[in-house]
Parts: sequence; C-alpha cells; structure tokens
Amino acid sequence: MLFSRSRKTKNNAPSSRNRRLGILQKLEDRQLLAGDAYPDSPMEDQAAEVGSPIAGDTSAGDSGSGATQTEGTSIDGSQLSLNAPNLPATPASGGASLRVAADGSAEFASIQEAIDAASAGDTITIAEGTYAEALTINGNDLTVVGEGNVTITDGGAGHGIYVGGSRIEINGVTVSGVLSEGTNGYGASGVVIAGQDIRLIDVNANNNGTAGFQTLESASNVLIQGGVAYNNSYAGLALGGGNHITVRGTEFYNTGTSDSGEGNFQYYGIVADNTGNVQLVNGTPTYIEDQLPMSDIRLEEINVHDHLRYGIRISAENGSLSTRPSGRIDTSNFALVDSLITDNGSETSSWVGGLYHHGGVLLQHIQGGFVAGNVIQGNYTWGVDVYNSSNVAFVSNMIVANNRGDATPDVTIQSAGLEINGGQSNQVIGNVIAGHNAGVFSSWIPDTGDDFSTEYAVGSIVIRNNIMAANAETDFELIVPERIDRTIENNLIQSMPAWLIQYIEDDAVPGFTQNNYLSVDPLFVDVAAGNFAFQDGSPANEILAGATLADPGSGNTDPGSNTDDSSPQTIRQLILGHSLINHFVDGDDPQNMGGTAVPYWIHQFASAGDNTYLVDGQWYSAESFNSGQELSVQWGFQGGAEGVWDSETPLGAADFQSVVLSPYNYIQQHAPADDVSEYLPLIDYLTAAEPGIEVQIYEGWPDMSPFLTAFPATDAEFANYAEYSLGDYQAWFDTLIDSLRAARPDVTFRPIEVNEALIGLLNDSELGLQGRLSGVTQTDLFSDDAPHGTETTYFLAAIATYSENFGQPIPADYVAPESIHPLVRANLADISEFIFQTVTDGSSTGIGDPSDDPGTGDPAVDAGFGDYLLTLENAIAEGTSADQASVRAALEASLAEVTLPISADRFWSDMGDVVGRAIDTLGLPDAEADIVWEQHDLIGNQYLTGEDLSDATEDPYPAVDAGFRDYLLTLENAIAEGTSADQASVRAALEALLAEATLPISADRFWSDMGDVVGRTIDTLGLTDAEVDIVWEQHDLIGNQYLTGETVYNGSEDTVD
Repeated sequence: MLFSRSRKTKNNAPSSRNRRLGILQKLEDRQLLAGDAYPDSPMEDQAAEVGSPIAGDTSAGDSGSGATQTEGTSIDGSQLSLNAPNLPATPASGGASLRVAADGSAEFASIQEAIDAASAGDTITIAEGTYAEALTINGNDLTVVGEGNVTITDGGAGHGIYVGGSRIEINGVTVSGVLSEGTNGYGASGVVIAGQDIRLIDVNANNNGTAGFQTLESASNVLIQGGVAYNNSYAGLALGGGNHITVRGTEFYNTGTSDSGEGNFQYYGIVADNTGNVQLVNGTPTYIEDQLPMSDIRLEEINVHDHLRYGIRISAENGSLSTRPSGRIDTSNFALVDSLITDNGSETSSWVGGLYHHGGVLLQHIQGGFVAGNVIQGNYTWGVDVYNSSNVAFVSNMIVANNRGDATPDVTIQSAGLEINGGQSNQVIGNVIAGHNAGVFSSWIPDTGDDFSTEYAVGSIVIRNNIMAANAETDFELIVPERIDRTIENNLIQSMPAWLIQYIEDDAVPGFTQNNYLSVDPLFVDVAAGNFAFQDGSPANEILAGATLADPGSGNTDPGSNTDDSSPQTIRQLILGHSLINHFVDGDDPQNMGGTAVPYWIHQFASAGDNTYLVDGQWYSAESFNSGQELSVQWGFQGGAEGVWDSETPLGAADFQSVVLSPYNYIQQHAPADDVSEYLPLIDYLTAAEPGIEVQIYEGWPDMSPFLTAFPATDAEFANYAEYSLGDYQAWFDTLIDSLRAARPDVTFRPIEVNEALIGLLNDSELGLQGRLSGVTQTDLFSDDAPHGTETTYFLAAIATYSENFGQPIPADYVAPESIHPLVRANLADISEFIFQTVTDGSSTGIGDPSDDPGTGDPAVDAGFGDYLLTLENAIAEGTSADQASVRAALEASLAEVTLPISADRFWSDMGDVVGRAIDTLGLPDAEADIVWEQHDLIGNQYLTGEDLSDATEDPYPAVDAGFRDYLLTLENAIAEGTSADQASVRAALEALLAEATLPISADRFWSDMGDVVGRTIDTLGLTDAEVDIVWEQHDLIGNQYLTGETVYNGSEDTVD
C-alpha cells in the first residue's frame, strides 16, 4: 500500500521531507506465532526464503484487521462490502473476585462451582493445575482467567468448555483430551461457542476428539485471539454457524492422524463444511445436522500448517440431514489476511475418484471476500481453490511452490497456484504465483446447487498486475471463454505454450498479447532453492507497484521509488567510537578499514548517490577523555573515503559539522541514564573547539551475553534479548538523550537509533528473522556475544546512520556486494525503507508526533488520535491529584504495551486497558478514577465520532513542525495566563497574524517575523503596559528555547512523546 507521509522532524534534524513508503509497509508490530512456543509443534520457518516482494500491509486499522477496502471503496471499479465483524464487547467488571484451586486452598475447588456462584461483573481466577471438568457458562458479564498452566480435561459431557450467555471472556487456559462423545451435537470438542460477545484470549485446544474450537449457529460477535489448536481429530476450528467471527493470531496444526478411506471424514485446520453440528459417534466425527449460512468471518494473522487435507476449507453444500434446503450454502463477507498457510494436504488424503485435491485454501460459494497479504506455500496440490464465488478480491498474496503432490504416483490433479472457477466480479491483483505445475487457472466447471440460468449465466474476472512465472507447464491458462467476461492486463507471464497464447488472443481475450508482458523473466533469486525474492533490476517490482491500491482520498496512485529529490549534501563528521561502529579484527589495518566499519559503508552509499561523506575517527570514549587521552586520527577506510583533519592542526580548523559519540553497550547495566556527568567534559571540549557542532549519540545494540548460556543464542534467548533491546535498553537510551539535553540545553543532540532499527528489523514479523530474512542465522549477523557484528550487521547499522544524517534512504540503485547476506541483498529496497522510517519517524516505538500521519491509510485512524491523547492527559491532571508529569509517564508506560495508533474497532478495549493501567500506576482513589473514566468516555466518543476537540489543547497549527508548534502553543498559554486576555482571544489574534506569515518560520527570520506577530497581537488585544512587558519577556524566553532546540514542556504541549 502506498501513501504519502511526512517525515517527522527530530530535534534539529533537516526540515520535513515528503517520503513515499515502499510497496512493503511494515505491519503494525504484528507477530505471527512462533512454532517453538508450543509443545510438539513441527513448525520450522514457515516462510523460509519466500522473500515476498509484495505489499504486506493489507490491514485497515488495528494490527491485522484485514480489510484494506472498507465499504464503498473501489478496487478496479468494483464495490466491495467488507465491513469489519463486530468485535465482542468486553465483559462488565467491578464485581467480586472468585478463586479456584484444585488443591482446595482457594474458595472453590471446582471451576464449575465458581461459575455457578458467579454474578454479572465477577472475575474467576483459576490457579495452576489440571481440572477434569466439563464447564458450562450460560451467564452474562463473566471473566475467567487462568493463572499459570491451567488445563481442562475430559469431564464426561462431550465438551471441555461450553460458552453460551453473553459478554464472556476466557483467558489463558488449555482444553485438552476431551474425548467423550456427548449427545448435543458437539461431542468431544474442546471449546464450543454458542453465545454472543465471546472472547477467547490465549486459549489452547489440543488432542480433542472432534474439534479444538467449534461455533454453533447461535454464536455471534466472537473473537479467538492467540493460542494454538493442534492434534485435534477433526479440525482446529469447526465453523458450524454464526456471524461476526474473528480469529486473530492463532496457530492451527496437525489435525487428524489417519484417513477414513471413504472420503467423508476430513482433517482441516479451519473448516465450514456441513458442520452445523458435528459430534463423535463410536469414535468417528459425524455430521448430524446441516449448515446455515454464515457471514462476516475474518481470519487474520493466523498460521495454518501440516494438516492432512486443506488448511482452510470454507465450503458448505447441505445434503439430507435435516429439513433445511439442500445444495449450496453461501458465506458472505469473508476475509483471510496477513496469514501463513503452509504444508497442508498429503498423499494419504485421497478424494472421490482418487483425485488428490487438497492443499492450502478452498473457498466455495463466498459472497464478498478479501484474501490479501498471505503467504501460501508448500501445500500438496493447490494453493487456493475458488469455486463459484463472487465479489472476492485476491490482492498481494505470495502463492508459491504448492506442488508437493506433483511427484506422487496416480495424482490426477496436479498443482496450481490459484484456480478461479466461475463467479462474478472477482479480482486477482498484484499477486506472485510461482513454482507449480500451472500458475493461474481461470475455469468454469458447474458445481452442485449452482443456478446457471440466473446468477451464474455470465461470470466475470479481472486479473491484472500479477507475477506468474516459474510454473512448469504454463503460468496462465483458461477454459470455456464464452461463459466468462475477463479483463487480463499488465501481468508478467513468463511462459505459456504458443497454442494457448493464440487461443486466448483469438477466442477469449482479444489484445491479450499486447496488454500483458509475455516471455519476461521476473529474475527470482533462486527458484530451485525456493527463494522467490526478486533480484536487483527485476521488472516485477514495477509491475506490482502498478497494482498497489491508493489509500482512500489520498490521491496517490504513483508507485514512486526510494529516490530522494533533495540537492546533493556534504557531511564532515568526526567519530569517537567503539567496536560497534568500527570493529578491528586481528590482521586489519586501522588506516584501511572495510566491511566491519560503519563509516566505510556510509561512504559507499554517499558515493552511489550525489552526496559526499568526509570522515575522521578514533577508538575513543568519554572515559578516554577524562583519563587524559588526546584526540587524534586513527582511522582510514577502503574505497576512497577521505578525512579532513590531520591531528596536528586545531580541531576547529577541520570544520566538522557533527561529532559521533558512542556509549558502551553494557554501560546501562552499571550507570543510570540520568547521570551524564562523565560525558559533559568531552562535550564541553568539543563544543568549545567547534562552536555549533552537532553531537550525535550512536545507539549500539546491547550486550547479548547476559541473555544466553553460550553463543549463538537459542531462539528463546534471542527473543528475550530482542525484547530487552527494544524495551528497557531503548528506554535507557532515550533517557540518556533527554538527560544530555537537559544538562546542556544550548547543544544540539541527535540520537542515531541503530539498535531500534537493527533489532526492530530482525524482530519484524514481515521482514525479519521470522519473515523474509528467515534464512539469516545469528552467526550470519554476529561473531560473538558482545556481540560484534559481521559485515552484514555493520552494513545495516550504516543504513541507519546514513538515513539519519542525510535524511534519505540509501540510493535506490545501490547494489550491495556479495559479502552481504543474499537475503539482505534481495530485500534491500524494503529494508532500506524500513530502517529509514524507523530512524527518522521513530515509528517502531512510541506514538510519534500527533501531527504526523499515523501511516495506516485507514480512515478509522485519524489525526484526532493525538488530540485525544493530549486532551485525556490534561483531563486526568486537572481532575485528579496527580501532576502532569506523572500522568504523562503513566500514559507512556501503558501505551508502550499496545500497537499504535489504535483503530476505531479496537479503541475501547485497548485504550480502556491503557486508562485502567494509568489509574493503577497513579494510585488514584475511586472518586478520581470515576472522573478519569468519565472523561475518557467523553473524549473517546468525540474522537471516534469525528467531533472536534475544541479546547485549549487542540492543535491549531497543523501546517508547522513540531518544535515551532510547541513554541506557538506555549506562547499562547503564556499570554493568556499572564494577561487579562482570554485564551480564545489570544488564539484568534495569533492565528489572524500568522496567516500573513510564511510558515514554518526559519531561525534566521524568527526574531523579526515573530516580533511583528507578537507586536500586532499585543495591539489587537489592547494590553496594558505591564501586560505588554510580560508578553515580550515570555516571547524572548520561549523563543530562545525553541531556537536552541530545548524542548518546551508544559500542559499545553501537543505530544505524548
């Protein structure tokens, strides 16, 4: 997804530039579940070496919300009505707390006894242990929470947990080994969902006789989030009916252990196939009731792998099990987004007539659907089968190498990436389909229950801007053209038989040859090895970029590039650093350093563009200076990087613009970040020698040794290390920067956030070690637990440093050498954009400046979110005993734990958590807590309804940068507080005069232009002489703070930073 976004100006960084995100936009910190987090999971790097070059961000709001197109948004001229399912309401709280412990140490020894005793608003906490119970919940507003490892096993009633009632939340339990057959149509399922507003959070279901989770027809507004379902006999999730069902971030694997041999017993990850009621009868899952139509089913960020038949099958055709109409049963408003569907289907999974017809996804009779941003790989015969469905869009999916069954004897259906069989108004846009027997197969085969005389008399499909290549027989095929109106254009199609091309041109799609790119090689990295990333110079990127959907109202449909239109720059820099900037290995020449030196790479990037990088350096620290070690030039670099200082002349003669200091990466374990006394003598010396020099603080990645027993780290150890790097370590570094600025307000400090960029990249679910860089090992990146890096790591660190210094990504046409890991080379454009956005926007943590576009392209997430936060902060401070600084700190700490910005459909739950934790942190009494909740509700409704937040904290100056905005707001408040003028009058006077000035006002015009504004404001307000003196005094004070880069903090500030 492409959209324009302004670069946030950080401290005294270059002025804001418009940047266009690349075709891969990082998802909002979403994380597909790692297989090794669960017992006996066979998952191994599901998307290894796929190297997806396509648009990863299909969400339109909260992380993985799944619908790029909201209702009324056009894709290629068609209307999709994909409204988000109604997420369940949170249970009311405030009731009693009930506790269950199997050992009898709590109020209840039985969970069911506690449920029966509970009232609306109560919370039941279950102590760690195993409970052989069949739980039935039919009440309202109840929360059930597992504490530690809580397992519910077979209680003899055919279910583990039956959830009826409404507004029920179950959190953190496992349901395992439910094998009792039961008599209610849902025997031997782990969790049976029949109620309304049901939330299952981190609930696991395994080794159950029928399904892990099963919905019944009465279910509505259901959320299954997190958790894992595996080794269930019939399905991980059996959709037996219901509406508005969302499954988010759940893993499904290893359903079924054998085949019945009759074709009517099917083992799926997720299935809706005549499963209105399924129960265990004599040990066999059996259908006992036909299906009703379902609607608003959303599967997002799920991981479905290693099932004997389809990973996902949404297909229902009723038979004669009831009086319900037989034949086709439609599912409306279906979405599958941002998910992994891999390694499903098997040789033992035969179908009628001996056809091996099982694989990734089967969608049948879907009315309105969106399948986007998925990786569908390694399945047995088909990637995606779509039968007689309408208004379904397939956008930006990676469908590759679903061909395991091709080598199996007697397989009569060979692999295809995507089959679209009939239907109306379907679209296939911007996908990569490669590594099968056939790529895209557009067909028309009648199916049971289809009425060809009416709705399916004529089908239609749009296929454009796809990459169809490296498929063995043909990359594209169609049959029976007279029934289908097809638009096929702008596709890269590498290989087709000549007769088929002629047939399509003559009889099916006139202009097919002219309107597509035939016999073009997309330049995959290594098809044989399963690496479908694109080499540099691939034509595929441009074709896919043309498929990108513009954000509603953005007006931006130009795919753009990573080029920057700024004029050439020259940077003269002194680096006083350590081995995370320049790593000396035995045998190296300090005067001829290469790939393990960040400056070496920066020079390469600058030379590839129109920029110049002049650099001198030394292994040096604040401790070195304090011990009397002199500054000198120690470093030189390969490739012609030039220095400007010879150590014999005064430092000031070199005219350095900036100096880089690098704190040791273990110092945070020994020294508080707010004690900067060790740094100040060196900083004072440098700023005296070169007045106005910018001091950059290089954030190296932290010491890894405390997190592992031996190098390299295990996956779990590295996960802990990454969490620390992006959490406590990042917070320590941010505090260090704030402390330096407070200690020397006249010095310009700039953080170089290498750790945030590097570890953030490795931890990113789309690009990182669990995504497109999944083939990169720790030893490909680090050489020890210090951890010193390899050339690849210093290369990535240099991208971050270059991006911050030059204010642009590395040149788009830069070609990385072979010493850099091949997966990094293959994904360099997206990696460069990711790092650029991280270091210049701070987008991987925090909420950023509220004037900055949140960057989701979702109309439900608007600029008012910043106003909401600020208004909430002020309301808490004004309505409680807490001071402003404490309120801000409490909100920041809570916000750090959620994905930001927050979309409308997650607002009440996630922001409710933030507010609740802030109240607890501040220790507010009940009366004050009530005030906070009242204000939260009021302000939240204003935000969600789009009503203006018309109070003193509203941002009236959206056209200016963050620092200047703070100055204006602070000046406005100072005038209002120091004079008899009311706030509204002050604002009106300033706004009227600012409209005549060019904004933002640069430093060299500040005093004259703002002096005129202030003077005319004084005249407009008719202030007394005494009040005039106050205004000028405040203007001078606040103006100096603004120009020197010191942050202007007060209650009116428009950011939670």
